[in-house]
Amino acid sequence: MTPQQTKNAVITGYRKLIEHRYEYAEMAKEPDLPETFDRQRTALFKDYALTYLYPTVERREELDAAFHQLDNYIKDPVKLMKMVSMSSRLIFKYGRHLPGMLKAGLKALRSFRKANNFETQLTREAIRLNISAPFGTEDIKTLIGSLSMTEMNDFINSTESLFSILHDRKLVSRIIEVIRYLLSQMKEQPDVFSASERDALQLGLELIQKGNDLFDLLTEKEQQQVFTFVTAREKRFLESLVN
Repeated sequence: MTPQQTKNAVITGYRKLIEHRYEYAEMAKEPDLPETFDRQRTALFKDYALTYLYPTVERREELDAAFHQLDNYIKDPVKLMKMVSMSSRLIFKYGRHLPGMLKAGLKALRSFRKANNFETQLTREAIRLNISAPFGTEDIKTLIGSLSMTEMNDFINSTESLFSILHDRKLVSRIIEVIRYLLSQMKEQPDVFSASERDALQLGLELIQKGNDLFDLLTEKEQQQVFTFVTAREKRFLESLVN
């Protein structure tokens, strides 16, 4: 089995683990599950994770190409920063906060990228431990437990970072506005920005927008409860698997 075939099997196995852990019957076992996080809302959050954080193998080629392009923006945001600084409307509206808002948007995209990196790390461990595919949920737990504490904490922090940005309703709405402006400028300059660059940022906007739509379904109090619950639950789970 090639490394890519192993990674594909890891992706499929990890999705099964997410499916299981975010079934309402499993969530209901948690003593700190918010009362308003009912079966329907649980399903919506699970679908979001499986669609945007941990999508199917078939969708990975498209996402990997887009994220490769987004990596360039994340590592070197100067090109985007120059475009933002040319908008008198955004500067007038947000002033000195504008650079920080763009950085927060890129930070959110980096969190999505961490999910992909996490699966790469699990693939490495599957090869090192000589665990054969297909991978059941217990196999995936074994692979997670074999990661270093540094890798584990890095993934935990990225997950918490993403939810904290989505939870900040004012910030995320501003991030969406800034990214929409960047996309409009890219479309007006096709000789400067390639179709792949535009498509990558469009995907980034969709990832953030769909997460924002989820939180819009909740009251401010419910948003805080869900943020606290999900981040604490994921941290407990991951830390419980460390050898």
